[in-house]
Amino acid sequence: MIIRIVIEVLFAITLLMVGNTLWEFPKRAKFLKRAISDQQFLLSFITPVTFDSLSPAITAYADHCDGNYMVSIGALAHVDRVSQRRLKFLTGAVVLALLVGSYFLGPIYLVISIAVFVFSGMGSIGSAARTNALDHILALSYILHRWHLEDPAGCEKWVQQAYTLEPLYSVVKIVS
Repeated sequence: MIIRIVIEVLFAITLLMVGNTLWEFPKRAKFLKRAISDQQFLLSFITPVTFDSLSPAITAYADHCDGNYMVSIGALAHVDRVSQRRLKFLTGAVVLALLVGSYFLGPIYLVISIAVFVFSGMGSIGSAARTNALDHILALSYILHRWHLEDPAGCEKWVQQAYTLEPLYSVVKIVS
């Protein structure tokens, strides 16, 4: 009995940590969706001097696109999805393994583990997920900024088709 309790405590601690990481993915997606469509937030985040001092990790997709900005935006979105998918799969597998382990300890242990997992999702977005989402917005805005400077009409036409980027593009035009 003591061994089962110790194992469940270890499972619960691990579930709390790994579950928190797993819950960050939907929180990040929600934050990103809300932030990229909130023009007031974007105006406070992206200023005229923002593009002067970006890190190379953020400017990489715009610097190596050779004028094909649509491909750069697609590549940025793809890399973001793939990097999220890998970690989401790994943490999801760990959570599932811990829940299965709790099931074999007994039904009460499974209920405790599920409660700990749900509890780990409460709270606001973590700083790492928030920073990651903001870096994604910066990279996207920098690509739009470069495209706007090079071909404003083409950029405008493409953004009208990708209507979710209109608030971001409006801010980019204001600060450019």
